[in-house]
Amino acid sequence: MPVSINVVANIRGNYYIWGNRTAYKLDSDLIASHFLNIRQLCCTLKQELYIACRQFTFDPNSDLLWNNFCTTIKPTLEKMKADQGINGYKLIKKKATKKATLSAEVRITPIEAVEDFVIDLFLEDNKVEVSESDNGSATE
Repeated sequence: MPVSINVVANIRGNYYIWGNRTAYKLDSDLIASHFLNIRQLCCTLKQELYIACRQFTFDPNSDLLWNNFCTTIKPTLEKMKADQGINGYKLIKKKATKKATLSAEVRITPIEAVEDFVIDLFLEDNKVEVSESDNGSATE
């Protein structure tokens, strides 16, 4: 099972983790769960969701609860968006299958960090052609 891991480098006596991978199994192309920055983003979001859920435990299950829950979570999501961690998000209230339950979906569209660059450099000879226009001035 191929995995991608980060190198621990000792540079001038200091240790650095060089990479942005999570050691998640590589099946084919890279997906969001392969990137460490996205994993950290998800951990932060899960922590904020847990805090919000504990804050509103035992509140009446009404539209006011949903509004308060969304209002509590949105600042974190907006900060993630402003810090270029995510492109966007969506909070979806779902129909609960059990009583005394608030069921919701938080959908985020993460932004992956760049690991590689593909840059093409072209060298072209300077070919300047001078032609004379009708008014007598030279143009390139």
